[in-house]
Amino acid sequence: MRGYNLEVLGASETRWTQVGQQRLASRELLLYSGHEEENAPHTQGVALMLSKQVKNALIGWESRGTRIIKASFKTKKEGISMNIMQCYAPTNYYNEDVKDQFYDRLQSIVVMCRTKDMTIVMGDLNVKVGMENIGYENIMRRLGLGEKNETDSNPIPFTSNSFALFTNLHLVHPTDESQFKNLKMDIQLSDCIKLPNKSSMTWSKDNKGLYYIHCIPLHSMEDQMNNLIENYIVSINYHKLGEMDQTNDLVVWSCEMPEKNLMFCELDETGRYILVTLLNDQGSQNKLIFGYVNHERVKIKGRLKMLPIVDEFDAKYKFIGSTSTEFYIMTNLSAPFNKIIKVNIKDPDWSNWEDLIPHNPLRKLEYATCIDRNIIAIYDWYTGKYLKTILTPIGRIYSLTGHYTSSQNITLNGRNPCKLSAFGGFGYINQPYYSASELLFVEKFNGIYALANIRGGGEFGEEWHKSGSDVYKSTAIDDLLAAAEYLIQQKYTNPDNLILQGNENGGLLAASCANKRPNLFKAIILDNPLTDMLRYYKYSSTGRWMSEYGNLYYQNVFNELFSYSPVHNVPNLSMNKSYYPSVLILSDLQTANVEYIHSLKLLATLQNELHNNGCTFEQTNITLGWFK
Repeated sequence: MRGYNLEVLGASETRWTQVGQQRLASRELLLYSGHEEENAPHTQGVALMLSKQVKNALIGWESRGTRIIKASFKTKKEGISMNIMQCYAPTNYYNEDVKDQFYDRLQSIVVMCRTKDMTIVMGDLNVKVGMENIGYENIMRRLGLGEKNETDSNPIPFTSNSFALFTNLHLVHPTDESQFKNLKMDIQLSDCIKLPNKSSMTWSKDNKGLYYIHCIPLHSMEDQMNNLIENYIVSINYHKLGEMDQTNDLVVWSCEMPEKNLMFCELDETGRYILVTLLNDQGSQNKLIFGYVNHERVKIKGRLKMLPIVDEFDAKYKFIGSTSTEFYIMTNLSAPFNKIIKVNIKDPDWSNWEDLIPHNPLRKLEYATCIDRNIIAIYDWYTGKYLKTILTPIGRIYSLTGHYTSSQNITLNGRNPCKLSAFGGFGYINQPYYSASELLFVEKFNGIYALANIRGGGEFGEEWHKSGSDVYKSTAIDDLLAAAEYLIQQKYTNPDNLILQGNENGGLLAASCANKRPNLFKAIILDNPLTDMLRYYKYSSTGRWMSEYGNLYYQNVFNELFSYSPVHNVPNLSMNKSYYPSVLILSDLQTANVEYIHSLKLLATLQNELHNNGCTFEQTNITLGWFK
């Protein structure tokens, strides 16, 4: 349960017989109600598993047959209890009398619960209610899955009679589906490959197949009960075009990895070698291995022999090119501003590495690629000799660390619409990029778009990153506030025309800035922001970021997280003397980086704290916000 960060876990179709409880080796408490006979089919049986904390709050529990179990708990609110019922409804194959008997029993249990208590009925109702909610919009949103079936008429009346809300929990590991088309013949191929989100694939040199990353989770109920670390088998598979069944793809290499780590594969330009990058939980360091896959000489029949270039997490290594005898890799190993090294393929041990482009403490090497035996068209591929400088158009440079774009006829009168954006985390380099929406804002609204390079990013090396992460994350917030103040002081804009925006970590910083200095901004735009920094590590995606935000079990880290966590610092404003900027929250329900629960928590907190501040709250599937 700890692996999934659960406090109460309900289970249906269980194997435990009769009624009882067990204290598990992992210190959880198991409550169960099952069949009388040992070898009865597992068509019924329910159970509740309680964490140590919830176990201490348990008032009592009872079995109501093989389909319903109820437990009651103390809450922090004096005089109010919480009732949780785990149930397993009859399937569609049972007759109506059995279904009616189940819901009548469930209704009688709910009726006996005090109305001031919180009552939660969860479990498997074996029902499809579909997406249509006409006639009972007050108890269910359009959140059903699939088409209605015959049992849909059972839970809806029960929900209505119990004055409850009907919802569901839909957890999906995002997957991508790749299909293929012969462009010369304009023919859609029958091949179809399903990939996990953030997977990678690379074509073989002969274009007759491709390599891709495949993941098999190692989650089981037994693992959860025994609190085992959540790992999965990750493999590199080879798919030959024309193969319709993905299960027949060849596994050429595999390993077991923690779920929070990531892996990518690529072929070098010669087509001889496949390189595999294994990232740590934060993505700031990686291992690098390679194998020989020359399709012109060798027919891929099974597992490859993979050799390590880097076999420990000590720095970041990025493959940028190769010859028949050497790999070229950009790394920050003992080089905060990066360098490029040569690695002998026949003997890749680190003792044989050579610096091709050495570290320059005055100029950061942000990107490198190999073109026609040159690297970045500036340094010679083989010798690293400096060749020339590529001239770029002169830009405007200011003392502020950042980038600024506006129309040419802009006037610094302090009244221009302005968008300020930043990321400030994970050592990410926040460079200007093309954006049609920002260009529209600049051209059609005579606006200014500013991109701030604040601490926590990687614009000035790893020290710049570290000075805005972990217990120093507040410095990134202070930097962003300073950037906003600079734009106002220099007459680019004013608080009534300044919009602050950020995505993910940038959204965290933007929300924190709005809490800290609400009068500095007219509006904030948050795209999949982190907002609950006291629980971020409990969620599957953001849990791997502890090295960026810190371990809150240390007192100093907890104090730092609590000081800027958006949901814990929304000011409680009064109607007469208060102001808070308008907020637009964009949340992707299928995002793999930041769970949308962060967005929902912030919206709920804003609604609770600011409901008397003349605000209107709106919500759609992917857009959340409050506006004046």
